[in-house]
Amino acid sequence: MDFRKDAVALDLSGEWQMAFSQEPRDFRRDTYTDIVEAGLTFYPVQVPGNFDLDLHRNGLIPEPFFGMNIADLPWREQM
Repeated sequence: MDFRKDAVALDLSGEWQMAFSQEPRDFRRDTYTDIVEAGLTFYPVQVPGNFDLDLHRNGLIPEPFFGMNIADLPWREQM
């Protein structure tokens, strides 16, 4: 029996926005208002996509797949 035939599909592909901080935090930002009040900047991202490439497109990191640049980015794995 295929239970997926009745499932609703929701396509999230397209242009989105992200906000992030490299600062360690002991709390979570759950809503748009929380993020704005924290003073974080929103950046355009592509879904489906790649976090490293979105950071690069927004000028936040150097080309991640050039040389050893990726080795300088361990902080992004702890987000």
